[in-house]
Amino acid sequence: MDSQTAAKLAAAYIDSQTALKVAAAYLGGTSRLAAHLELSRQAIYKWRDFGIPLKRALEIERLTEGRVKASDLCPGVFNGQSDGKKQSAPE
Repeated sequence: MDSQTAAKLAAAYIDSQTALKVAAAYLGGTSRLAAHLELSRQAIYKWRDFGIPLKRALEIERLTEGRVKASDLCPGVFNGQSDGKKQSAPE
């Protein structure tokens, strides 16, 4: 998926996992997202169960030039609600 398509999808995502998929697509896939963050691809997949660390959400917002917002990746942090996932996510 090219960055223009990813940008169009960014306007339509609903939850943090979809936002993460849009970010990965924008950067060229999960492996490339992991490389940008200096993480393993498996660490990114663990975020499905544990949630996305705020530090990483802020980095992803910067990497995607603001097309994917940290508040969409970590909605519970920004609106005071919990998404029901554990908050101590592995980095």
